[in-house]
Amino acid sequence: MKLQKLFVLFMCISAWTTCAYAQFSIRAGVNLANETKVFSTEFPTYRNDMLNAFNIGVMYQLLSSKGIGGETGIVFAQKGSNFSYTDNTDASVRGFNETGYMEIPLNIKYVFRIKAFGIYVATGIYGSCAFYGKTILETGTSTKTPIQYPHFLNRLDAGYNVGSGLELFKKIQLGANWSQSFIGQEITENIIQDTPIRHQNFNKVLSVNLAYFF
Repeated sequence: MKLQKLFVLFMCISAWTTCAYAQFSIRAGVNLANETKVFSTEFPTYRNDMLNAFNIGVMYQLLSSKGIGGETGIVFAQKGSNFSYTDNTDASVRGFNETGYMEIPLNIKYVFRIKAFGIYVATGIYGSCAFYGKTILETGTSTKTPIQYPHFLNRLDAGYNVGSGLELFKKIQLGANWSQSFIGQEITENIIQDTPIRHQNFNKVLSVNLAYFF
């Protein structure tokens, strides 16, 4: 009985993969990155805004004949934010944070096609690891300091993403994607000159991407 069930499962998987259509793609785009920071002490004048960044990577897409399937890949993604605040002397301070991540998305995807044109939607989760991070203070002369991660686990980020867009000739996809952390990274930054501040960081990114499929 168990062998029969395994055989049926194997035949179902084989039938689906036989009808599936696999493609690799190169994807690149613009990230409008922002962050939510949770400070251990009050920082009422701190304000953050979107940072213009980018992403580039290689994706793998596997769809059935009905356009249902999934995608994954590996992407280099810049995240961070612009920020400003008023210091103790009522002077305005500005700067930005920038972090580079290697990111792996895992999405469920559906493509609805009419001849050469299509519309797609995708949603799923991602996991990423920060391999560099820096904070730039723009107070007269720019000051750059590295973001500090107490442990390797503090470099890890994970969250959800959802996106949609247009497809042309099964070769080109242009779309937008929203991603947001559901875990907080414990990091230390010199947001104030020569003053390390420890806090939790949650990434939020709106991306506009162009993908070419081989």
